[in-house]
Amino acid sequence: MPSLPSLRSLTSSAALLTAALTLTAPAAQALSFRLTDLGPTAGFNPQFSAGRGLNEQGLAVGHIGGDGINAQAAWWLAPAVEGTGRTAVYQAPPAGGSNGLLQAVNESGQAVGAISGNGTGLRAVLRSSPGSTLLLPKASARSTGEQAFGINDAGVVVGQHQPDNYGFPLRWLPDGQGGYTVQALGGLGGGGIARDINTAGQIAGSSNLGVLLGATHAVRWQADGSVRDLGVLDAQRNHSEAYALNDAGTVVGRSVNAQGRYEAFRWADGVMTGLGALDGWQGHAHLGTVVNLSVARDINRAGWIVGEALRADGQAPGFLYLPGVGMRDLNSLVAAGDPFLARSDVYAPLPGLRIEDAYAVNDAGQIVASAVFNYVYPNGAVRQATHAVLLTPDVAPAVPEPQTWAMMVAGLLLVSGLARRSRV
Repeated sequence: MPSLPSLRSLTSSAALLTAALTLTAPAAQALSFRLTDLGPTAGFNPQFSAGRGLNEQGLAVGHIGGDGINAQAAWWLAPAVEGTGRTAVYQAPPAGGSNGLLQAVNESGQAVGAISGNGTGLRAVLRSSPGSTLLLPKASARSTGEQAFGINDAGVVVGQHQPDNYGFPLRWLPDGQGGYTVQALGGLGGGGIARDINTAGQIAGSSNLGVLLGATHAVRWQADGSVRDLGVLDAQRNHSEAYALNDAGTVVGRSVNAQGRYEAFRWADGVMTGLGALDGWQGHAHLGTVVNLSVARDINRAGWIVGEALRADGQAPGFLYLPGVGMRDLNSLVAAGDPFLARSDVYAPLPGLRIEDAYAVNDAGQIVASAVFNYVYPNGAVRQATHAVLLTPDVAPAVPEPQTWAMMVAGLLLVSGLARRSRV
């Protein structure tokens, strides 16, 4: 009769497996976030700000003011000491401009976006620090506007221009002399848009299947400019859009599913997978009229995905998708007793704080989203406000390295093998 495995060997194997699993997935039930209100600060209209980009150091960018009306670019600087608040820097457009928006920021603090109203239409810009503005070159004299949506740590920028009011994807490359050159990206036969770029130079975006066809597919460009069609969730509906990708090349976005609704997707290793929506969404009273089920806007190296998704009450709050766990409502993850909820200028009963669209997530698990709440003015008037907020987790996501996966697999095989031996 074979000897039974020792208690020590079983314990060691279990510990090995537990360590591997701990490194690759957060304790989802215990995960909670602290809220930081990003403004606007005193002296500005307190009713609106929007966060769009976030780097690994916690620097957030976006805009304040009206959404597209007299907006100013906003930088929310990470504090030197955690919990001491943030310094907000607002940047008006250059002389003659009326709007300034920032969409993304890299580790050097270079941010990209667009300005408008300066006599030249909508222009893509790079801002290396609050106060500096570089207009990125136009791709065509016929262009009626350009926008920049993504930038990587090498300073390569991606976005879109609109010659004759039809959008085409672009890439701007540093020229080594403080300026940029512009390149048109090929596609699937028609126009498109480039939205995000990773460290390796891979780009996520969308391309039309011919100029006169309505079908649009999510695509991923390689650094050499070659393009890959990522497909769709449903061939009959034939529509998908990519919004972001991580350094592993995993892409997220939205696609029209078989029921005719936009659904968030994750694409990896040639397979597009729908992410569904929040628990109970099927119970929405007016489900037959629902068009937008969910959309995924960003993904980090650990595979955490953020965006917005439908729930049973018809609201579409921000979500966090955790690998192996699924989709969670960000409102349910705010730490109990968070100081934001006790502020005298936040009037909770009507209807209380609601975290909506989540736009960015970094590798530390910090998330930039929008919070909607009733703001109380000094004179007692109450009006609905939307503020950019930063959510910081109490547990940082673990990024699985190759050796971690190997350890996990080895642990599984070892425990399984020992268990089989013990039954002989």
